[in-house]
Amino acid sequence: MTADRSATVARAVDAVQYAVGLTILVAVVILPLSLLAGLGLWLVKYGLFVVGVLSGLYATFLAWPRSPEALENEGADGDETRVQAFIRRFPPATWYPISPRDRLRNWVRLYLATLCMLTTSFLLETVFGVAG
Repeated sequence: MTADRSATVARAVDAVQYAVGLTILVAVVILPLSLLAGLGLWLVKYGLFVVGVLSGLYATFLAWPRSPEALENEGADGDETRVQAFIRRFPPATWYPISPRDRLRNWVRLYLATLCMLTTSFLLETVFGVAG
């Protein structure tokens, strides 16, 4: 595999794993509360929806340029949060090492996570019949 293709695969794996991992993390945090309250998966469905909308708003805030010069100097974030580091500890991301500077921008990965959370919330209602 060429270096360019390998970097592209590593970026894609990183982005998809972040989106799915963050969705699972949110669901796992909400699930015990939902079960303790006797609501089944209802709270998980609405929690994923609310957190998905909030993460979309935060991704928009992160994507918004701070100044006209920021549009010209747009580069990789280079910062890795604790959540991102935790999610990257699991395969397949461990099989495709990539530095924080070479990854997709944080707001792009957060938009993908938003899409994943909202899709999961939708599927819980339409496919699995979790009704409110």
